[in-house]
Amino acid sequence: MLIVGGGPVGLGLALELGRLGTDCILVEQSDGTVEQPKLGLVSTRTMEFCRRWGTAQEIRDVYPPDYPGTQMFVTSLCGYELARQSYPSFGELPTLETSPERHQRCTQIYFEPILRRAAEAHSSTEIQLRTRMTSFHQDAGGVMAQVENLYTGETGTIEADYMVACDGASSTVRSALGIEMEGKLLSHSVNIFFRAPELWARHDKGKAERYLLVGPDGTWGNFTAIDGRELWRLSIAGNQNPVDMDAFDANATLARGFGAEWDVEILSVMPWTRLQMVANSFRGGRVFLAGDAVHCFSPTGGFGGNTGISDGFNLAWKLAAVLDGWGGEALLDSYEAERRPIAFRNTGEAAVNFRRMMSAGKNPQLLDDTAVGARQRSQTGEALRAETQAEWEVLGVQLGYRYEASPIDVADGTPSGPDDMQTYVPSARPGHRAPHAWLIDGRSTLDLFGDGFALLRFDAGLDVTALQNAATARRVPLTVFDIDDAEIGGLYEARAAIVRPDGHVAWRGDALPSDADMLIATISGHGGIKH
Repeated sequence: MLIVGGGPVGLGLALELGRLGTDCILVEQSDGTVEQPKLGLVSTRTMEFCRRWGTAQEIRDVYPPDYPGTQMFVTSLCGYELARQSYPSFGELPTLETSPERHQRCTQIYFEPILRRAAEAHSSTEIQLRTRMTSFHQDAGGVMAQVENLYTGETGTIEADYMVACDGASSTVRSALGIEMEGKLLSHSVNIFFRAPELWARHDKGKAERYLLVGPDGTWGNFTAIDGRELWRLSIAGNQNPVDMDAFDANATLARGFGAEWDVEILSVMPWTRLQMVANSFRGGRVFLAGDAVHCFSPTGGFGGNTGISDGFNLAWKLAAVLDGWGGEALLDSYEAERRPIAFRNTGEAAVNFRRMMSAGKNPQLLDDTAVGARQRSQTGEALRAETQAEWEVLGVQLGYRYEASPIDVADGTPSGPDDMQTYVPSARPGHRAPHAWLIDGRSTLDLFGDGFALLRFDAGLDVTALQNAATARRVPLTVFDIDDAEIGGLYEARAAIVRPDGHVAWRGDALPSDADMLIATISGHGGIKH
């Protein structure tokens, strides 16, 4: 396996492949340094992956546990406070009933090295930094990629059965395959990444995870706490017009947001384009694409990197199964069928969040120290607080995605529940993330998944011998877990369920199908049961 791109998506893919014992090489043209972090929030679902990888606690330790998650709406840090949405610190967040993990702030600056170290701990994984893929070609037998070592200038060829491109929004691999993106531009923006230790001590607003900046013409930017200590980012909301970077004054822009002239250390200034786009294909032959290479987001909601990591998590077990000899071609076909609809879903919700953020409109007397100004500030702040609340409470986005009509899942005829972006309702309907519940030994049901298929049996009287024999005959790894817990059985609403290695339900029922081999053939990608 060859992975092109060593950001969070490529590293997550390499980590899961390494955990499965699949040989892979990852090439990354940078030296691994993150000059301007994009990913800052690790979603609940991604934290569940990190739990499997053994990195969850290390990620939790990065961000100060007492730093609040408050969202604040201000005219500037030294100006008027319009409203605030108070949230507890990560150390104070209550335990979820629906997951063994919680979302966590962990900037890409720290997140990537954690994933890289964990991936490199697997003997089957090799990571080559400062190595650029210059070209590639493929045939029926595999992919041949030409690479250049940017330290030495030496060139070489890497041969692989498959290649996955995690090389970002301007993906050269996607371009080489002739795959187009569809969607729209939302705005041209600029990020200012800077260092200001204890910035909150310079103003009277107190600590917040994000300060949304609102002026007479509406929302124009936001300050985000990157590490909860000294690193910050000012993101300019922007508009449809490209930013003239020759005329852009980072210091003046910061002063506008501060409401004062403060001395801070500017680390980088980066123009970027806010997009809502999805590729028209996620695969070209033996080459797959994941992350920003196939979907581009507005960062409102923190969905982009997490959606990309879920791409890799979906793809890893399928590639490993095919390379191990028990997975069929339909596993690989299912990647686009399952993940492309999720890309449309999540990019769409991120764009809605951007519109919510920009909903303030014009309030020409917002800064006036008058009764009219006070009324505009109160109305604008409360409206923004109410409108943007949906961006912070998105467990439905994180855990509620499901793979409808997947070619490798067996539908049970039950109707699909509402896909609510904010609220997550557990469901063991095939295609959904298998519900979490605590077992008597202290493990989560999620801890049972990952090494082949997991057959959860909630009634010991159900004979599953035929399924076990069919799996053995096809060399499909299948482990039976007897769970003598009526409450958990009620959560899954069946006497038995088969869960895929990525934690999604492949089948459930009160009785085994008459043709056990057909069921095993379907979920392992060899065709079989038709929807």
